Amino acid sequence: MNEQGEGCAIRGVVLVNRVPGNFHISAHSKAHSFQPGMLNMSHSVGRMTFGRPLSASMMRLLSDEVAAAHDSLAGTVHVAAGQNMTLEHYLK
Repeated sequence: MNEQGEGCAIRGVVLVNRVPGNFHISAHSKAHSFQPGMLNMSHSVGRMTFGRPLSASMMRLLSDEVAAAHDSLAGTVHVAAGQNMTLEHYLK
């Protein structure tokens, strides 16, 4: 996904109450200036889950539908068709 070594990695934890909502990830920097029209927001998702981590034995107890949705973005790649494009993901 990197072009000539460019890119970043995002890792973290967000603690919130269990209520409907959303969160956004965007590019900002105090040390660099961006040309907004040149941003390429293509990305890959290694893992993205909500709630406490589940062991393999706990995952086996879930219905197939719930287990499939638990980390549905894991290992996915999202490529922007052009520059200055927003990529959105919706999860249940």
